[in-house]
Amino acid sequence: DTTPNGQGRMELCQLDQDIKEISRFRIPAPEKDDTYCEKNWMPIIDMPYHFVKWSNPTEVVKVDPINKTCETVHLGSYVEKPFDYRGGSQVITLGDYRVALTHTCNLFKSEQGKKNAIYEHSFIVWDKDFNFVGLSKENISFLEAPIEFCIGAAVYGEDLLLGIGVQDNCAFVLRTPGSVVDE
Repeated sequence: DTTPNGQGRMELCQLDQDIKEISRFRIPAPEKDDTYCEKNWMPIIDMPYHFVKWSNPTEVVKVDPINKTCETVHLGSYVEKPFDYRGGSQVITLGDYRVALTHTCNLFKSEQGKKNAIYEHSFIVWDKDFNFVGLSKENISFLEAPIEFCIGAAVYGEDLLLGIGVQDNCAFVLRTPGSVVDE
């Protein structure tokens, strides 16, 4: 967020071998770059510079870091669901499917009139061509905290590791048995 109106954008950084940032650019939205909020894009692990921008309908974008442009390369159909599933983890491949952990955000005002939210999570599943297959059966809460989010996923043997943040001030890695994810 580098603008006075709170406009959100993704940024792509280049790191050197010592993991020091050597360049960065603000990724424009595809088409006209006039949308207000572009955040929570999910990197697709086996497709460099590709991201799931939105999950309903599924929109996959490709970033060109040389020309500093972005284009939509896949736009799926809208699926009738009660919430807007936003990005969370990276998109990983499990068997014949692509999977990510997304979140929904229920925004409300506290008793003091301040902005507050409750986050819940769902696994979203696509086939290899990003056609929607389904969502996990229930919304997931990691630690029953109002503000929690997934910041990464990785396959570890037969299990899935999930990096999570809680209340914007602490982080954990959860190890989830693969059988739970399969269900």
